[in-house]
Amino acid sequence: LYYGLLVLIASPMFAVIAALIGLVREKDWFWALIALIVLAIVVSGAVLAAL
Repeated sequence: LYYGLLVLIASPMFAVIAALIGLVREKDWFWALIALIVLAIVVSGAVLAAL
């Protein structure tokens, strides 16, 4: 169950990271910033859930 939860958290995170890299390469800073904020929220949520 715990590993399933990690996979559930990790897969959207990898998608956001991939999108972020693409946006930075395109110099699309507005959407890159939004992707970064979403990533920060997901990571903090994952950390809180793990505690």
